[in-house]
Amino acid sequence: MFASPPIVLLALMLLDGSSAAKPGAAACQTGVQHVELPAVPTDNIPTVCISPGQGTTFSFDSDFTRESLALDGAENFTKVDAAQSTVKLVPSEKLVPGERLKLTVRFRDDEAPAGAALQLVVHAVQAATHVEVHREKRTVESCQRELREKDAALQQCRADNERLRTERSGPGGIVALRASGLMDSDGVVASLITKSVTEAATNALRASGVTAYRAAMRVAVEVFLVVLEDAPPWKPESATLTLQGTRGVELKVLTVWLSEPMVPGSMGISVFVEADAPADAPAGPFTLKLWDASGARTVTISGITFP
Repeated sequence: MFASPPIVLLALMLLDGSSAAKPGAAACQTGVQHVELPAVPTDNIPTVCISPGQGTTFSFDSDFTRESLALDGAENFTKVDAAQSTVKLVPSEKLVPGERLKLTVRFRDDEAPAGAALQLVVHAVQAATHVEVHREKRTVESCQRELREKDAALQQCRADNERLRTERSGPGGIVALRASGLMDSDGVVASLITKSVTEAATNALRASGVTAYRAAMRVAVEVFLVVLEDAPPWKPESATLTLQGTRGVELKVLTVWLSEPMVPGSMGISVFVEADAPADAPAGPFTLKLWDASGARTVTISGITFP
């Protein structure tokens, strides 16, 4: 048996999310990724993350011969579509996170470089959705598009910083939760949902309990993990909360916090995952995915609903 921590602890975590461990900088680049190929090939092969079930499209700025396309483990992809200058890949669940594959093509013209080689790294969750491959010189449109993407990311960083300043500038404790609007007069509501969730068979650690929390503008999930005596070290790097049955709908994860270091043989080390949840956000069910820095060892729990 395990005991759910006091609601006050969760409320303080919601308040002090800026000092808790933020999701670490992911090794994978998601969204649109730009790759520039030098005229003289080097030993440094560009890396692209792919993930089972997620499509990744490669767009080359020059046509290649379809016969030259080579893909390691092509039989483990549910889709491999090649056109004159594009390749679309959808990995299957047969691919194991951490596995590395190579994709190569040879261009039709006589310009340098003659071909392109990309290393595909399988990640449990993260993937580049579109990869633009350029042979040194890039079009103005491509550069402008990348600038727009970076500007959007900068604006998001500024918004996050402003939110953190606002949360830090007022009083502390429960007063700050009310003053910031993160908690209303109903406080923080908790629900033990262990019996209603489902764990993936491939989980790196087993969950002994799951508790869901909701405040006015935030939700959180606390997962109690069992660490076996012979288990290798594991630390959550980042997380996603995805609405089940609705593609592309995710809550914005703000904090992934480990209550204490994971020691082999521990029974009930808890991981908190906090996310933005406006009043009109769905209650679920959501799927929580946690992964370590390698992206190879994951914890996936489905059926999470918030009170």
